[in-house]
Amino acid sequence: MQNAMLEGSQIASDAQNTLLGIQVKTKSKPLRQEIENLYKIAESISKSKVARTRNTPTIFIINVNGLPAAEKELSKSEYKLALDELESAIQHLISVLRNTYNDRVIAELITESKSEIKKRQKRQEDSPKSPSERIMKLRKELNVYQVSIYTCFL
Repeated sequence: MQNAMLEGSQIASDAQNTLLGIQVKTKSKPLRQEIENLYKIAESISKSKVARTRNTPTIFIINVNGLPAAEKELSKSEYKLALDELESAIQHLISVLRNTYNDRVIAELITESKSEIKKRQKRQEDSPKSPSERIMKLRKELNVYQVSIYTCFL
């Protein structure tokens, strides 16, 4: 996230200008903005004409980076509530993706906490080096030859 801006595809641009009708209560500002952006992405996808007319599988890669800051800033109970709010936003996004794309979508949502960062550093040598390599691996495993890719950086 750069200044709470969404970056990436046309859907990300549309989402940046979407007014949010849901109030996010998380006290950590970076995480709150990212949760709001998840709802904005969902709203943008549900209104997108491109999404409804495409007959190809679609891949979304969404990065959520606010968890480590929230873990430092918030009490344990506030952090738990923030995680619940993030989970609700993710479930809402998944529901919108399924309805819009008729289950022809792969969504990758990446979140990080301190412990996960340490685990990732240990496993990094075995995994694909970039998002494009990860996508190519998914395409090969799922036997997908035509795909639309949308990347949103929160």
